[in-house]
Amino acid sequence: MTKKKNVFKIIGLVLVSLFCFGACVSVFRGKSQTQPQQQTQTEAKTVNEACESASGAFSLKLRGEKELIVSEEEKNTYLGGEKTESITITGGTINVTGGELAVIEAANAGTLTFKSVTIKDKTENSQRVAYCNYIRFSGKLRFENCTIDSIYLKNGAQAEFINCTFISSTSQWYSVWVADGSAQFKNCKFTGYRGLKINEFEKEDVLNVSINGCTFDNLSEKPGVVIGKFLVDPLNGVITITNNRFINCQPWDNVGSIEGVDGIYESDILTSELNFTQENNVLEFTE
Repeated sequence: MTKKKNVFKIIGLVLVSLFCFGACVSVFRGKSQTQPQQQTQTEAKTVNEACESASGAFSLKLRGEKELIVSEEEKNTYLGGEKTESITITGGTINVTGGELAVIEAANAGTLTFKSVTIKDKTENSQRVAYCNYIRFSGKLRFENCTIDSIYLKNGAQAEFINCTFISSTSQWYSVWVADGSAQFKNCKFTGYRGLKINEFEKEDVLNVSINGCTFDNLSEKPGVVIGKFLVDPLNGVITITNNRFINCQPWDNVGSIEGVDGIYESDILTSELNFTQENNVLEFTE
């Protein structure tokens, strides 16, 4: 009798364990359905392919290097589709290839976020005019802890850069060119030939550029910030340069520009014609 009782006890314990396991699996399945769509991408050949099915809040984790192909023509290259709300790409290296005039942005007016990504320019770069040879972005953008080759913001871009490192690796190229929209830079580092350029062309309108807590380190061709032309409405443009460190960047061009501070900035227009603030910056400058 004792042996039979022990057998029944064992069977009972097994059944209870199976029941509890099934309940736990159901709970976890229910939770996973409420999480953002996530994908660790190792099979898709390009970032474009990996984001094709992006719907809602889409998260993509990269390993190693992936290619992002932009159009050979001067038009937008959209990541995602009509169901995309946001795309967050984390880790890895993105090599941007294709034509140099196409513009990258999230589809469906979504937000495109890069976290801890290295972005390299592998486009054709065949234009004689330097500002045509950048990786171009527009739309809602956020970059965190990224390392980036020279990029160009246009088409009403709304961009944030947090703790990023910009590398101007080619003479006459700026780390970032802001041509249209708004851009905020916080705790970023600018290295190489040139730093930040703010300049409008026809039908472009720069609204707000904020540079706060950044370091401009030994730029070899220009001071840290270069302000060009504001063709639309200069008084509608806000430029704020605060709490930054400028280390042995170049003197301002007192022939080609009309105003500046050695090492910090130069401007092709009087900053009194803009909403311009330059304060609490640390300058290390050797003549």
